[in-house]
Amino acid sequence: MKQSLVVVGSGSSPYHLVSALVGRGATDQLSVTVVSPEPVGPYERALFPSVVAGRRRAAELVSRPAEWYAEHGVSLRLGLRMTELDRARREVRLSDGTVLHYDRLVLAVGSKPLSVPSWVGPGSAGAGRPPVFTLSDLAGLASLSARAATARSAVVVGGGPSGVEIAWALAARGLAVDLVEAASRLMPSLLDAEAAQVMAARLSEAGIVVHPDSVATGASRVGDGDGDGDEVGGVAIVRRTASPDGVDAPARERQEWVAGDMVVLACGTVADAAAAAAAGLEVTSAGIVVDGSLRTSDPCIYAVGDCTDRSRQAGCSPEVDLQQAEALAAVLTGKQAPYSEPGLDVQLATPGLDVVVMGEQGAFVAPPAPAATATPAATPAATAYMRNPLRGIYRAVTVEDGVLRRAVLVGDATAAPQLRAVRRSVMPLACQPVDLIGAAIGPNGVAAPECDRSSAADTVTKQTANTAALRLVPSLEEAST
Repeated sequence: MKQSLVVVGSGSSPYHLVSALVGRGATDQLSVTVVSPEPVGPYERALFPSVVAGRRRAAELVSRPAEWYAEHGVSLRLGLRMTELDRARREVRLSDGTVLHYDRLVLAVGSKPLSVPSWVGPGSAGAGRPPVFTLSDLAGLASLSARAATARSAVVVGGGPSGVEIAWALAARGLAVDLVEAASRLMPSLLDAEAAQVMAARLSEAGIVVHPDSVATGASRVGDGDGDGDEVGGVAIVRRTASPDGVDAPARERQEWVAGDMVVLACGTVADAAAAAAAGLEVTSAGIVVDGSLRTSDPCIYAVGDCTDRSRQAGCSPEVDLQQAEALAAVLTGKQAPYSEPGLDVQLATPGLDVVVMGEQGAFVAPPAPAATATPAATPAATAYMRNPLRGIYRAVTVEDGVLRRAVLVGDATAAPQLRAVRRSVMPLACQPVDLIGAAIGPNGVAAPECDRSSAADTVTKQTANTAALRLVPSLEEAST
């Protein structure tokens, strides 16, 4: 008799998991049911920016038609939410009253917006405000794309990976875009200061105005100032600037207005772990806790994707979703294939941005400055970096004890496959970090000769006015000086 497997969620994780199970012939052993709160089957969230840019329609992101699931013996329950999880009975209750029994349950419920400001709510556009969109589901994405087709300008709130990609996509569609970020730099949890500067320059060249140290406080319509009675939409922001009275003085704040026909909230996400917590599963601020087999604190329940603590720590990337799904498919079919923690691995999928961050969080943080009379302590960690502002290229690689600890690529991600292979290798590196950076790539994919670097790991032998030298240093901050 087949065991019942219930998979709850939309997004890419359920699709990758079911595909891996089908590929292993697991539907001969398992009766698989996928429950999605959306009226469509699982889809690729990583491709949201392509819809915003007008290159795809939202419906094209659906990974497989319903017929594919039926052909492989997988039952789809669409447009239904899980309202209750009864672990004692091994049952899930759905929003239409249906009760499903499970022998094993997989939670792939993803994430939800980190915070939605109080000024955003139902009917916000009808209250004299520009329409406000979030990136929560496929229907909302379709509405956002439709609005972008007629809008002239947009304000994106949030300078993390999603905000940067959406801003870039809207600008590619011809809109005037303002990007509001509360931190002092873009993608603050991923990029060091040097990389963020290059990223900001790339966005500026695309016509995107970046507002760092700024917090959105409301959206409304105001007169456009030309006296004709017309109104324009936009967002009120509070910008923080350093006080002229000194570094220890409190920052100064001033209110500004940023015009936009539409507003997109991309203020980050948090794991959707409420149902798991209500059922008594172990949950932390990072998400649902899972072990090396992606099993929760209940041995009959598993979790994959953005709702898990492991995915949050790895940057919630499509690469991690795929790895987790394949590992769980092996576990569910009786194979001993525990999930191997990949570490941080984030790659922006939007063409033209070419941003990759992999490795360990905080590997570029400078150590405390030694006392003036002390001898600087030696460190086995070394960082090689390259910055070419004219081409919008930045690379930094940190190696310690023969292990690639962290890599940041901006403007050219061609080295990403090689660096991932290096990270997966069990053999210690025989080269220096400078040897992993390579030459800068020109606009036609040709190595730029002025960026040639020395394999002796000391410096770049050819340096021009638009290319920073490569040096081995214990931290990027020291290199910046």
